[in-house]
Amino acid sequence: MPAASVAAGINVEKEQHWTKNMLFSFVVASCIAILYECGTLLGSSFIYILRDFDKAVVICLCAAIAFRMILDTLSIKNGRKIIIPRKTRDMFLLGLVSGINAFLAGLFHEFWPLSERLTFLYVGLAAFVWALIFTFVRFSQTKLLLNSFLNLISALTILILGIIYII
Repeated sequence: MPAASVAAGINVEKEQHWTKNMLFSFVVASCIAILYECGTLLGSSFIYILRDFDKAVVICLCAAIAFRMILDTLSIKNGRKIIIPRKTRDMFLLGLVSGINAFLAGLFHEFWPLSERLTFLYVGLAAFVWALIFTFVRFSQTKLLLNSFLNLISALTILILGIIYII
């Protein structure tokens, strides 16, 4: 999930209230869902150009997403990519940054749709649940390792699904 690196920074500060964490989770998930939908719209607009190369497009985008997620995993595990949102502006900026992978996934929606028009809701709901779970987990080395592990599993799943698609 693209929310992994952002979710690692939730609940770092002990005085941070749960309503702020909920708002943060909602903003990040909304940005991810909106960027997925933007990718879907852009991909469907230019899909006719790449219709003959659908398998190559899907595997390249899956590899790009998996590569970005693995880099995020290594950064989270080492504690280098812990982002602590303190202002509303930071929440929206982090939501946009974390939605880049969702945007890339939306680009190949026409080749590989999960659902006709509800996929962006599934993506947003999954990001919200991920961020919400980590809202209630106290910040620790275990949280970083668990987040890294789940992010790595997600990256490998995306890569395997891309490989299965081309077979």
